[in-house]
Amino acid sequence: MGQDNKGAIFVIVILLGIFLQIFLIQADSMDSPSRAVIEFSKAYFTFDTDMSDRLCSRILENEDVIGDYIYNAGQEASAKGYDIGFLKQSLSHIHTEIVEPDDTSVRIHLTAKRRTGINPAFTWVATLFRLGQTHEVDEYIDVVQEDGQWKVCGSPFSLLTDV
Repeated sequence: MGQDNKGAIFVIVILLGIFLQIFLIQADSMDSPSRAVIEFSKAYFTFDTDMSDRLCSRILENEDVIGDYIYNAGQEASAKGYDIGFLKQSLSHIHTEIVEPDDTSVRIHLTAKRRTGINPAFTWVATLFRLGQTHEVDEYIDVVQEDGQWKVCGSPFSLLTDV
């Protein structure tokens, strides 16, 4: 009799764990203004063209903003004798705070630390041995809701002035 109870409790705990995982996965996949800012920021500092997925249509109307940004970064790297990969930076200690909420737009204060991110292992080793420099990121970013998805708008990280 006692053995049957142990088996039932074990099954209940496993089922509870499965339902909890489903709930947490669902909660993690929800779109939010903070998530849009973080995804865009990570793509911006790694020169990833996927940042266009998180930019509002008003910014994307301007010629090839992202292509120009990446091209200019590549030219800057070439002038220094490097590949664009040497300019990539990774973000850590990311913190977002909603400053001015509205129904369809939000202003978010992003703070983070950025380091050279040639390779993820380099960032870890550089932090461990205190190599390289850490730069503070302190930016206010406007986010708007377009087609049911939050997108970065305005002039994030001077994206429009760089081109």
